[in-house]
Amino acid sequence: MQFLERTWGFIATLVVAIVVGLVQVYAPQLLHFGSAPAPQTAPQTVQTQPAFAHNPDTPPAQSSQGANANSASAVESNAAAEKPASPPAGKPAQTNVPPPAAQKPEPSPAPPVAPPTAQKPSGAELEQQAASLYKSNRFSEAATLFDQACSAGSREACDNLGVMYASGKGVAQDDARAAALYATACNAGNALGCNNLGNIYASGRGVSKDNAEAASLYTKACASGNAIGCSNIGNYYRLGIGVEKDSAKARQFLTKGCKMGNQWGCDRLKEIQ
Repeated sequence: MQFLERTWGFIATLVVAIVVGLVQVYAPQLLHFGSAPAPQTAPQTVQTQPAFAHNPDTPPAQSSQGANANSASAVESNAAAEKPASPPAGKPAQTNVPPPAAQKPEPSPAPPVAPPTAQKPSGAELEQQAASLYKSNRFSEAATLFDQACSAGSREACDNLGVMYASGKGVAQDDARAAALYATACNAGNALGCNNLGNIYASGRGVSKDNAEAASLYTKACASGNAIGCSNIGNYYRLGIGVEKDSAKARQFLTKGCKMGNQWGCDRLKEIQ
């Protein structure tokens, strides 16, 4: 009987000890039953955007065990207020890049300047060179330059080349060629060319002799200011060649030729006085 009482007493003591231990272990949890669970630290994510600078006056929020929820919320709120909003995960940050400044077009390079081309001498220049060669008795060379000058429009060169063909100096003598060159000079307004062409018609060299044509050409030469032409037509009027004899007109033209410096006209004028 005593043995049973001792056994039950031991069992009761053991039960009380177990209950007391359980109360000590679970009492704190039972006291906080129904309160909000403590916030858990968010899992760390891999950073995909550039880091933004923190405000030096506000330290970044740190996660630690045992921190109360209010302190953590306050720190997170301050950090959120200080930091600029991060772009959504997975999208690159948009950076406001100013548009490129308009570039001034580079000036076009200056076109290369071509070297000046050598200008061909004019007909008048060629005629002067030919005349110089003629005076030096370089007739062949002079004839070549007279021909070039005549082709370049020098009426004086055409007349001078005609003289060379009529005389055979520097070229083969050719009256027909001389007549053609005289005609070219005369038609271009060269008074001496008209007088020389009159001589061709008066003599009939290279053309059919025609005194009337010769008289017309002498008159044209005189009207253009050629003293020899005035003396020639005056003599024709004096003798009645190619025109009717007329002493008054003969005296008029011979006087004009004489005053212009033609001595042959002065001599003919003396013959009718």
